[in-house]
Amino acid sequence: KMGEKITISALKWLEAPVIGEYVHSNRKLGTMVALNGGTAELAKDIAMHVAAMNPLVLSPDEVTEDLVAKEREIWKEQLKNEGKPEEMLDKILATAKEKNVCIRIGVNAGSLEQDLWDKYGAPTGPALVESGLRWLKFFDSRDFSNVVISLKSSQVPTMIHANQEIARQCDAPLHLGVTEAGPKFEGSIKSAVGFGVLLHQGIGDTIRTSLSDAPEEEILACKEILKSLKLYTKEPDIVSCPTCGRIDIDLIPMVEKVKQMIHDEGIRKNIRVSVMGCVVNALGEAKEADFAIAGGRKQGNIYYKGELYKGNILEAQLLEEFLKLIREKAPLLS
Repeated sequence: KMGEKITISALKWLEAPVIGEYVHSNRKLGTMVALNGGTAELAKDIAMHVAAMNPLVLSPDEVTEDLVAKEREIWKEQLKNEGKPEEMLDKILATAKEKNVCIRIGVNAGSLEQDLWDKYGAPTGPALVESGLRWLKFFDSRDFSNVVISLKSSQVPTMIHANQEIARQCDAPLHLGVTEAGPKFEGSIKSAVGFGVLLHQGIGDTIRTSLSDAPEEEILACKEILKSLKLYTKEPDIVSCPTCGRIDIDLIPMVEKVKQMIHDEGIRKNIRVSVMGCVVNALGEAKEADFAIAGGRKQGNIYYKGELYKGNILEAQLLEEFLKLIREKAPLLS
């Protein structure tokens, strides 16, 4: 609406600079300004200003010829000092080669090059692949091969298909991610589905969960995903049953206390801990576990290395006895 304030945020090159973002951002932001009463030339100048990473806040009635002239001079000065985007990239590649530093080619559905958006109509899997291969070709033309490629989308099927296809077309290392996955619970599930499919197929070299939460939560989610596929084996794996009608002990608090004890005491070993609330599945799990509880009617048995260690323990003492066993025996396991 005329006279309404517009806020244009600065763009930042956080990982691998992408020249295509200039095209995409200039066109997108330029159109937004033009629709609010500016001319095509003005739109281009303002969009170029934003692409140069300078934040700008304005309303249509604040756009004057003096402002345009000022922004044009700023842009020209920055080009003079920093060089053209291709020249800047060449400098980065030269320094990276000298320092033997790897560069990640990051293709994100949210910042796909405009020409590919026009070609495919959306940031589809094939569009992400074409962008990644385009940039890989650019790096190859500069004789730079120390790269890892990342094709990210917030849509799990798109992310899976894109990485499956690029894995067929090149042998560069792949960094996996479901970008902007969302809050901790929802985002962890999306990431687990995407990573699980690809890692089980042998696709992917590094991963990151992108959660709207503290960075530490992203690390914990990654660990659990890798543990589930036996790709990370430096911490205990806890097996516990759901709360079905057969359970006769207070299982949920017991599982949480076992988990907390393992964390607090810094147990960092590839061991399997099973906490089960009834005998139907507990005995089978106990045979495969290093430490196990098989709950019964207000009592239970504890097992060590698949063998009965102590039986018929009252529920009130069951957890204490189990934690004591783990503390004594876990340090002895390799």
